[in-house]
Amino acid sequence: MKFSPSNSSTIAAPLSPSYRPRARTVTLTPLNVDQLASSSDAIVELTHVDSDSQSAESYRTVQSSWDDTVNQDRRDLSRDQESPADLGTLRSRNGGEEEHGSIASSNFTESTSVPRQLKVLDVAALIFNKMVGSGIFTSPGIVLSLTKSKALALSLWAVGGVYTTLCLLIYLEFGIALPFTGGELIYLDEVFPAPEMLAATLFSGFFVLLANSAGNSIYFAKQVLLAANPEIETTSDLDKRLVNFIAITVLSFVCMLHYLSAELSLFLNRWLAAFKVGVLFACFVAGVIARLKTGPDESSNVDITVVQPGYNPSEGIAALVYVLYSYQGWENANLVAGEIRFSNDSPKRTLSIGAFLAVGVACLLYVLTTLGYYLACDYETITNGSSDLGMVIHFAPKAFGSSFGLEILIACSAFGNLIAVVYTSSKVKQAIAAQGIIPFHAFFGKNDPYFKTPRGALILHWAFSVIAIIAIPKSTQGYGFSTELFTYGHILVGVFMGIGFYRLRKSMKLRRTSSWKPSFLTSEPAGWTVATIFIGMNMVILVQGARSSSIIPGYWWFIVTILIYFSSFLYWGVLLLLQHPAVGKKIGLEVKIHKIGGSAEFQTEMKVAMDMAKCDGSWRRVQYTASGPTEWGVKKVVTVFESISRHAY
Repeated sequence: MKFSPSNSSTIAAPLSPSYRPRARTVTLTPLNVDQLASSSDAIVELTHVDSDSQSAESYRTVQSSWDDTVNQDRRDLSRDQESPADLGTLRSRNGGEEEHGSIASSNFTESTSVPRQLKVLDVAALIFNKMVGSGIFTSPGIVLSLTKSKALALSLWAVGGVYTTLCLLIYLEFGIALPFTGGELIYLDEVFPAPEMLAATLFSGFFVLLANSAGNSIYFAKQVLLAANPEIETTSDLDKRLVNFIAITVLSFVCMLHYLSAELSLFLNRWLAAFKVGVLFACFVAGVIARLKTGPDESSNVDITVVQPGYNPSEGIAALVYVLYSYQGWENANLVAGEIRFSNDSPKRTLSIGAFLAVGVACLLYVLTTLGYYLACDYETITNGSSDLGMVIHFAPKAFGSSFGLEILIACSAFGNLIAVVYTSSKVKQAIAAQGIIPFHAFFGKNDPYFKTPRGALILHWAFSVIAIIAIPKSTQGYGFSTELFTYGHILVGVFMGIGFYRLRKSMKLRRTSSWKPSFLTSEPAGWTVATIFIGMNMVILVQGARSSSIIPGYWWFIVTILIYFSSFLYWGVLLLLQHPAVGKKIGLEVKIHKIGGSAEFQTEMKVAMDMAKCDGSWRRVQYTASGPTEWGVKKVVTVFESISRHAY
């Protein structure tokens, strides 16, 4: 394989094993460049020629053959790839020295590859590992305490499965139509293109702040401490400082693992998913056996048909939010759709089979595991105030004879969730940085030059997770409220995703390709019906969940979520204000948003960056021009970040 000269940019997608030797010449246009560049059966080279030597840009595809050197070519390409976000770093060359905050010259060059390596089992494991974390082991007790009835609680777990299936259908249509890394970052921006960048900015603020790994890091720490101290029976007995230390340690280990080897992380992702299937099924079987061993005097205490007094319907809706927290993760593969392997020029087969496999198995095992728990333990035992530890403290001794083994197994389950969430969340945050939406996007969007992993995004994810770990209360209600906050905010995202589905068909025909058709909800009435039900369920949960009257009132979910989105809106307003030259020059920071098909200036100054914008599905790059004291301050902060990064890794 020959790489283009130093004054060109190369974007390559890996060859698939089914590729047959052939040569093709293709004229790339804004409509087909993203499809061809992400296709798994060709290597595409986009060359940006120095304007001093040749005035026009040339696009060409490289003749490729399937021979014994392909694997070596892949390794060579991998060593030379750079972060997609690097193309959004706008620099000028002055005597060979790069300067931040200025406009990219026409000979600015970078290279990147778009590897589509995720197979069906990888997709299924990413979804299953995120769905099965701590929620299924913490939420059954909280759900029962809110519903006052085992039968009603079990029905909510079944409703959660139906809701998840509806969500999955909507998201699969988006993922197949827009197979790019970023998930809702790309989808919402596609269906709500105006005002410019508002949808992407609101989602970015929500995701960066709340999409962290604090919940499962803390739960991992709790299980480790329980295994080491079997006399501990309530959450309040755990040393908060020790919980924080262990949580931050395991989080740091997982982030370092993803930094050093993405391949090893995916390998562990697959095996941990299989391990979790065995753990959940074992809990169900053990619960049934424990119920069969129950004496006549205890049978009435574990009867699942008994309804306790004091039930409040609004608390039942709040319980559903906790159920949905456990089901969260069905969208996880969509977040890295840009890495899913194509079959017949589409990710449909790989994404849909993997997603339905994961969600179907998870829904079944959730109901069975909760049933086993409720069969083995009575209502008072489950809801005695330490419900987030109930399965370990009360269920395990009855079902297994000892809690030690289950504590270790649950800790491993939480570890598997960390593997999946850190992998996908860091990729989304890198995609956010690639567009230039967040401050210091060049640093947070950069790949490590040696390991080719998202170093900056991993640091960003780690930092906000650590802040959340320190801030989250360790009480049952405090922990539950904090971990479900992302779920509540994501349900609001779901409302707009449902509305956006009404607009997807029209948007695809106008902005992407006129030949697009839905893959599952093929008729408009069926699609609109599912979308309406999806929106309605989300709205009910948002309203009723905010009206719940537990120890921490549910309206705080609504207040905190709205504050985060409002802060993101203000940030978008600042970016909008800085686009006015008079304001930007006075402050020392000018902002310019470039879109595909933009001005003539874009054609010369941002061509390479916009080539990448076509390939990552965003069709946008944000340009910042700093001057005066602002430029000096930006350079100093970037220098500090880079210094910390070098010493940390």
